[in-house]
Amino acid sequence: MRALWGVATVLTAVCVTLLVGCAPVAEKSLGITVDDVAFVEYYEYPWGDVPDTIDRLTLDVPEVLSEFVRAYSDMPVTDASPSDLNDLAGGQTQSTRFVLTDGRTIEISKVWLGPKDAIVLWPDGTVSKTEWGSPELFDAYESVGTIDEVDAADRPGGRSEATRDAARKATVEGLTGIEPALSAWEADVLPLNYSPIAPGGAP
Repeated sequence: MRALWGVATVLTAVCVTLLVGCAPVAEKSLGITVDDVAFVEYYEYPWGDVPDTIDRLTLDVPEVLSEFVRAYSDMPVTDASPSDLNDLAGGQTQSTRFVLTDGRTIEISKVWLGPKDAIVLWPDGTVSKTEWGSPELFDAYESVGTIDEVDAADRPGGRSEATRDAARKATVEGLTGIEPALSAWEADVLPLNYSPIAPGGAP
């Protein structure tokens, strides 16, 4: 009997350790359908070390738009930790601007820490971690889109000081509780929620 009790105690300890060590997985979506999207503007660049100009890939093929929407639908995510945010510098960044048929835009960014390890910066200011996706999309889609060299400030959130201010309050302070951690975010930008778009597609 004592031996059985010992085995049960060990198994309980193992189970508790596994549960504590694994962050709960949830699903998160942008909440749009492919019918909502007129076209997509896609950018890739290194986080925190953005060159003066970058390439913008514009896509409007329905099948491709469907893939981009699906990439941010029911995405399995866990909460990002402060230590995750400290590793963003130099990470491959994918920023996507969904231009909707009603003229609004939704902007979202993903920063890759490793092949199956990415931080997602959602339009609502939340920050998640996911294994979903691929760090190299530009090459996969450039043959079906239009490439333009643009000012780096044209990337999602690049001109929005208000976005950075909102991000500081909604993400960094909420995750770390300290102001000095803002330096990593000031080097780049966070996504913007629904925002008006001017004629011709310029933010």
